[in-house]
Amino acid sequence: MHGDADDSAWSDEEKLLIRMVDELHDSAHLSDEVWDALAAAFSVEQIFELIALVGFYHTVSFFANGLRLAPESYGVPFPRVCAAISEWCTLGEPALNVGFRPLSGHSI
Repeated sequence: MHGDADDSAWSDEEKLLIRMVDELHDSAHLSDEVWDALAAAFSVEQIFELIALVGFYHTVSFFANGLRLAPESYGVPFPRVCAAISEWCTLGEPALNVGFRPLSGHSI
């Protein structure tokens, strides 16, 4: 999927969920605007479950990244990033795999 949270590919409900995840990720807080929109679309129990799910994925990513776990061999690889990160792409360097640094002596 390419684009941003406002892309027409997302339904209104999906856009709201993306806003919720972005706010929790950026500030560990939900604005009144997002909370009110969530309350209009979901029950309190569903909102609780959504917040818990976001927290669970943060916990998993903290462990995976903190322990520098290698991706599973059967998993779909993360997209390679090259765009405007640096001059590397114009110098012929390989694209970067963002967000993962293997332990010393290990390769991806």
